[in-house]
Amino acid sequence: MWYYRLEMKSGRALLLQKLQEEVVKQGAPSEILKDKELLLEIGVGIPASQQLQKLLVERGINVPNRYLNLEELKNWLKQQLQ
Repeated sequence: MWYYRLEMKSGRALLLQKLQEEVVKQGAPSEILKDKELLLEIGVGIPASQQLQKLLVERGINVPNRYLNLEELKNWLKQQLQ
C-alpha cells in the first residue's frame, strides 16, 4: 500500500509518496487539490468544494475555473445571490 503526504515548502505544496519520498506533483496547494484524477488515483477524496463546483457547472452556473475552498466558495455564492 502506498502512502502520500502533502508538504509545504517555500510556499509550494509537494505531494510525496511516503514509501519512496518521491515527489509525485508539486505546485500551489490549489493546483494539487484541483487535480481530481490524481486525488482519486492516490485514494484521497475530492474536496467537498470541488464536488459542489462540479455540480454547479453541470447545472449551467458559471463558477470560477480555479480551486476554491469551502469558505471561498461560500463567499462567492453569497456575492452571486446579492
